[in-house]
Amino acid sequence: MFGLDGFKPLIFRDPNDPTSTISGLFSQEILVIQLGKCSVVVSRRIAASVLLILSSIFLYFSWFHDFGVNQEGGSSSKQSIQLAASWSEFIEECGSSVVISNNIKATEIFKRKYKNNFINWSGYFIEKKQVNSFSFIENNHAWNVLVKMEPSETELQPDIVLSLTGTVYQNYKDTIDSLVPGDQIYFDAKFINLGDEFNVNHLHAISIRKTGINKSLPDVVVIESALPESIPDDADEPPSKAT
Repeated sequence: MFGLDGFKPLIFRDPNDPTSTISGLFSQEILVIQLGKCSVVVSRRIAASVLLILSSIFLYFSWFHDFGVNQEGGSSSKQSIQLAASWSEFIEECGSSVVISNNIKATEIFKRKYKNNFINWSGYFIEKKQVNSFSFIENNHAWNVLVKMEPSETELQPDIVLSLTGTVYQNYKDTIDSLVPGDQIYFDAKFINLGDEFNVNHLHAISIRKTGINKSLPDVVVIESALPESIPDDADEPPSKAT
């Protein structure tokens, strides 16, 4: 099949030979693998070690491909775009009520329409939480900014969390540091992860501006485990085009 005429591994030579089975093969101290007119002689221990190493390498790269590139700390090959969708449209399609009633539907819509794409929305600042004290490092996940939207999906919790790199924080430091609870902000941000019963909707902000409007907010309960701890490597890259 692969151009190796005469390739006859020992395990396929004779069904009646006890060494032709997998169990019989590895019960031998010395393994002989016949390749046409040539034979390769190896010890059972070396053969088992090679098989284990190759299997480990295969499993590692399979896991890395399936998980590593899709986790928050990875990067996305999907071309990002600027969406015209509103917050109301988002919660109608992927809001908490949809997630609870039909999580598969909400997740599918989020992945197809929103994930890695950008919006420009306004919301109300709740508080900011430092993730890493080395906020001067450019691509470092430096801050999480908690935001209350209108209409809000929950009375006691933030609707979204905006992650910030050290670069974005330094670019908007005066604005961010001057924010007080209830300040209305405009933000350009990329969708990272859809919220659920345990996590807040995660967007990554590349700009934040104050509007000068402030409103009274109810007390908000912040669960630290519901906030993101990592961001994609390309999080600060702007959208490639608009819809």
